[in-house]
Amino acid sequence: MKEPKKVICILIADFKISNLTQIDKFYTRWKIMEENYTKQSFTDKLYIVIIELEKLKDIKETDNEELLNWCKFIKNPEEMEGEEMKNEYIKKAKEKLDEINQNEEERRLAEIRERTIRDEMAIMDSGYIDGKNDGIKEMIKNNISFEVILKITHMSKKEVEKLMSV
Repeated sequence: MKEPKKVICILIADFKISNLTQIDKFYTRWKIMEENYTKQSFTDKLYIVIIELEKLKDIKETDNEELLNWCKFIKNPEEMEGEEMKNEYIKKAKEKLDEINQNEEERRLAEIRERTIRDEMAIMDSGYIDGKNDGIKEMIKNNISFEVILKITHMSKKEVEKLMSV
């Protein structure tokens, strides 16, 4: 049987994550643990790396200078200079970005792609909320008890009462 490959999921957030405010590091590496057996990880083949770009400005020292430089590039490529630009891959990425920015058509296509992704996400969010609200209205119509609706939806009493009054 083949040994499974390592999988690393990377989340890059352009804000500080509220559950991680007590951690000073700009990047954290997480394993999956069973909640009652926190010393036992599910696997050593799956990690979630969380990078909080907003914490970069608070960093004084790091054990991973290369990652710090990539994150600075992601956060604001225009501010990259000197020592930070010694990495040949960051230098190539900066050159490519500059090339795209100079080419009007490429920049327009990049903006269209970005707008399309944002629009799709907004549509999905809207559909989810509409579907959830329709489901609750249907439960109310079928005389499902208020307590059961609260339990199923995990919504607040105010939210459900508002839908009940519509």
